[in-house]
Amino acid sequence: MTHALKSVSVSIGDLTSHPANVRSNSPETYETEATVHLTASIGVLGIIQPLLVQKIDGKFGVLAGGRRRAALNELVADKTAKGFTNKTKIGCRLVPDNCDVTTALSLAENITQAPMNAIDEFEAFARMMEVDGQSPETIAKTFGTTVAAVKGRLRYGLIHPDIRAAARAKTITLDTMKAFADHPSQAVQLEVYEALTGDESYVQAYTVRQVLKTRGVQVSDDIGAFVREEYVARGGPIAADLLEEHSVLEDIALVEVIMVEKLTAAAEVARAEMGFAWADAMVRYDYATMAEYGRVYPGPIE
Repeated sequence: MTHALKSVSVSIGDLTSHPANVRSNSPETYETEATVHLTASIGVLGIIQPLLVQKIDGKFGVLAGGRRRAALNELVADKTAKGFTNKTKIGCRLVPDNCDVTTALSLAENITQAPMNAIDEFEAFARMMEVDGQSPETIAKTFGTTVAAVKGRLRYGLIHPDIRAAARAKTITLDTMKAFADHPSQAVQLEVYEALTGDESYVQAYTVRQVLKTRGVQVSDDIGAFVREEYVARGGPIAADLLEEHSVLEDIALVEVIMVEKLTAAAEVARAEMGFAWADAMVRYDYATMAEYGRVYPGPIE
């Protein structure tokens, strides 16, 4: 059994694969597509967790950290990456030659780490922006992803703390928590959450989204796109979201006024073109009233 492992610095060019690495028969885990996020992270933050190595034929075989080694090799090959060459020293932990649990060490590092809680991830992205002062662009560069993907995580991390706490306690599901991101205002989120959970009933994501629709119209919706220009011109309040398409036109009454005005103008044009005696425009119609008109089906006539 091994105890304290010696810390050593090893040149990237002196690292090689180790036959006892438990991922040695899964080369797909080392391909560029599989390590792109790790490569980006190491390029910005460096190696955070030392590699586990053992001497093999004058080189240092990587018992644990094969994906990190693959990412380092990508950075060495990338001429635009600063500070990475085959001579760059990397922090490692050296396993003695006489160690009889090399496979166990490799396996332990790969399976003993618990997967990250999704809410922890969302909140970590939010803290990077709010506390560390990073922008979505710098965060995306650090993790080798798109700005849109980062903003998506940030939106969930910025949901009202009480709602995130409920998801952690499993009072609501993760999907239900995510639904509250449909409105950028934490005040609105909390108000809807308290209204829906007041009788301790089970809350579904669908219900949350339906209720939030009564608190505003997203600019990317058909209605939002239809009225937005005039809405902005009249000074209507907008709850801005990190993703522009999820920003919300908050004044429902003003939205409907503009809708009726624009639809009335369109209806008059259609009436004149089609020769109708009259044409009405309405946001929604009463199904019962419409049913009274009945339906005329086509049939043969003389």
